[in-house]
Amino acid sequence: MTRAEEFVARMGWEYKRVEGHNGPQILIKICPYCHDSKYTHFYLADTYNGPFVCHKCQIAGSLDDLMEHVKDIRPVRASMSEDKRESMSAREAALFYVKAHTELMTNQSYSDLLSWLVIERKISLAAIKQMRIGARENYGKKWICFPYWVGDEVHCSKERTISKDFVYLYYTDNKGGPLYNQDVLSDSPGSVVITEGEMDTLSLLSLGFKRVVSVSNGSNYINSNWLPILKDIKKIYLGYDGDDKGRMGATNFAKQLGLDRCYRLPFGVKAKDANEFISQYDIDYRDSDAIARVRRDFVEQFIKPAKPIDIEGVIEISSVLHELASNTDLLEQSDIDTPWSSINHLIERGGFSGGDLIVTTANPGIGKTNWALNIFHHLTKKEIPALFYELEFPPRRLVKRLVCLDQKTSQVTVESLMKAHSDLGNLPMYFGYRAGSLDLKKAMETIRAAFNRYTLQFVVFDHVHFLVRSIRYETQEISLAAKSFKDLAVELDIPILLIAHLSKLPREGRNIRREPDAEDLRGSKMLWADADLVFLLHREKSIQSDARNLLESKFHTLKRKNPGLISADDLMEFANDGRLGSLKGVGDKTQEEIIAAIERVGIADDIVDDVYSPETKVILQKNRFGPGGVRSLLYDGARASFVQMDKR
Repeated sequence: MTRAEEFVARMGWEYKRVEGHNGPQILIKICPYCHDSKYTHFYLADTYNGPFVCHKCQIAGSLDDLMEHVKDIRPVRASMSEDKRESMSAREAALFYVKAHTELMTNQSYSDLLSWLVIERKISLAAIKQMRIGARENYGKKWICFPYWVGDEVHCSKERTISKDFVYLYYTDNKGGPLYNQDVLSDSPGSVVITEGEMDTLSLLSLGFKRVVSVSNGSNYINSNWLPILKDIKKIYLGYDGDDKGRMGATNFAKQLGLDRCYRLPFGVKAKDANEFISQYDIDYRDSDAIARVRRDFVEQFIKPAKPIDIEGVIEISSVLHELASNTDLLEQSDIDTPWSSINHLIERGGFSGGDLIVTTANPGIGKTNWALNIFHHLTKKEIPALFYELEFPPRRLVKRLVCLDQKTSQVTVESLMKAHSDLGNLPMYFGYRAGSLDLKKAMETIRAAFNRYTLQFVVFDHVHFLVRSIRYETQEISLAAKSFKDLAVELDIPILLIAHLSKLPREGRNIRREPDAEDLRGSKMLWADADLVFLLHREKSIQSDARNLLESKFHTLKRKNPGLISADDLMEFANDGRLGSLKGVGDKTQEEIIAAIERVGIADDIVDDVYSPETKVILQKNRFGPGGVRSLLYDGARASFVQMDKR
């Protein structure tokens, strides 16, 4: 039994184990914080000190945090044996970790841990001795101990295995822990380097830097007890990791410390942190000249170029260039693309980027939903988690189309369902649907919750006009929705594809409508203004069928009196189920006409499809990042599939 499951069982909580996308998880029925009792809300990763989250009250943390919350912390063994547990005071902990340090330095059973520190991570023996790094066995694993000394006491300890299991242990009431190597700050109010972790501090100590400390709980944690200790320091270098999380953590800490005295070391391109920098060198710590050369390199590459933390909302060009260079993903083609190389080439960046709002529109029956479904299917087949939020019909109907698309069949059978279950069942596909009343706020909350749980990288919302609650204020509501979806895309740093309707276009001749324009987007020009890309789909009518034209005409006539009538498919279902009489404006003669028309054209998945030519123009009319253009796809409505025609 794992440590996490052992704890949950010891507490007597009702739980079950499941396999998640990031490994095994424990679902706890009742949240220990908000006491919500739905089995699908409280998740605990089934690892040594894995994270937990409640999707009801949004509280999150580690297993240690949870144990502390319920007063079940059992921080250390009183000895190196496995059979006795006992909490210790800060002074007792000091004796314990002095012994653990001796074990690391002298006990051959821990030679693999010492070799990993010295050879793999390039930490000097002098730094290991200075900080009294230790080793011990616990829960059947070997742990490297990083005690946090304050004078002659150990206030907390961070322990890890080589395979990256982590645990924090506390011995004082300061549950955030002191700064690592905090005592060095009592020397003088000069400058100091604050790193993101113990290994980075040890790396700089190995090079001979003296005034180096690290935060105790990662880049996103700030302990208010640190602020008085740092208040007299004249210049603070924040040596956080060069990723987005590290930059954000450094900025947040600098706001607490004072932006005027904080400088960020430019980690990212040459090394993501101090330990990665030092690991690039083959250092002989017995050679003082070699150590001095590496130290000078660090000063030249990171200390001298350090710049003040950016003011929020203002950034220098050098910082932007540094971000581009350190994040090579921004310079490469996006993995979040479409299934059609000609369309990707049209976008120019090769695909979509985080923060993009993509608006897709077309006349009824052209295949807007199926176009988006093709992209959704393509991405999830590449193991990219995506949400298809469909309001026009229930998930089962959308999944039927997905099965036809995936299995390249025009009819869903038991065999195709079984095959699809095998091929699609384990992919990161998620479907949103109308659950009770729906408004913009609830839609945003649902997408955020799904993003947090499933780590979404792409969202389709079909369609925005369902969020309009008042025809009188349609323009204002669509404007607000457009801005909200754009803001959400930027907030979550993912592309969002938003399907929208066109205003009814005038006919240029019998049954022929002109090619749509982005200005025809229904409700508000803000859809155009807030979108990064606007795709319009267009197909010409090719079959002049009286029965089909009659059905389309009846649908549009009845929809004005029956807002719940969504599509021509619904009209067919009302006819087949004998419920036509429940619609407003349907007399006996109209019922006969509709039923006769359906019998003449046959039952199709999308009755309007066959009226149009399969050749579909894909018009990228707005592209914030390029010129746009037109490409052609071939549409197979029965299989819900778009196939590339252009050889580009």
